[in-house]
Amino acid sequence: MHTADWLTPMLEEGRDRWCTRPFCTTCGGMDFRRVVWSEAARRSGVWLTRTDIRAGINALPPDDTRAVGLELAEALRQVPEQGADREAMHTLLIDLQRVLFARAPLDTLLGDSWAAQLLRDMETHARELVRYRAEVAVRRRDEQAERKQRQAERAARHVQRLRDKQGRDAWLAGVLAELARLPIEQRLERIAVDATVPLGAVAGLLPSGTELERVQLSPQVSGQLIQRIDRRGGAWRRLRRSLK
Repeated sequence: MHTADWLTPMLEEGRDRWCTRPFCTTCGGMDFRRVVWSEAARRSGVWLTRTDIRAGINALPPDDTRAVGLELAEALRQVPEQGADREAMHTLLIDLQRVLFARAPLDTLLGDSWAAQLLRDMETHARELVRYRAEVAVRRRDEQAERKQRQAERAARHVQRLRDKQGRDAWLAGVLAELARLPIEQRLERIAVDATVPLGAVAGLLPSGTELERVQLSPQVSGQLIQRIDRRGGAWRRLRRSLK
């Protein structure tokens, strides 16, 4: 038989005496939970032989477990809204859900009490948390997929740049080899008329010394070559001066 409200005075006393935080990582709220469950067991005529409340409850015969759970459920149902802080109520409701799992409908046992409203709020919060975590998981999965896609695209662009460079290097090597085989006048004429020949790469193929003095180009080719040389220095400046 359920007795009068014994839990409310205990909860009021526990405000400053015990840690009542749900899932406290320091103490687990064990002192508070042990006192409450021990009292519920005593009032149900059940003796808990273990200091670990969860282990003690789980070790009871099913009928005794149900009796202790129903005693605490009735006590919670009688707690007025101003009778306890929410943390303490949450801690006991979490414990009670585990104890009465598949044994009795807790929401029905609590009726229209403040504890029942707290339970509904907790269940709503739990559903919202599950939904939020699912949304976060989807968002992280999408972000990871996008990140991998960007990495793959960057890698593909890098590979393409390397291939393009290899192609340019092979083309330039062919141009340099072809120019090196040409007589000096034909080489300079090719440089003058072929805008694709990179001047910075062919400076080593320019005539110098007495060879530079013997260069004979037509006025048209000389003018084109001087225009291409523009203001470049070094061997190009010397060639421009000789052409003038």
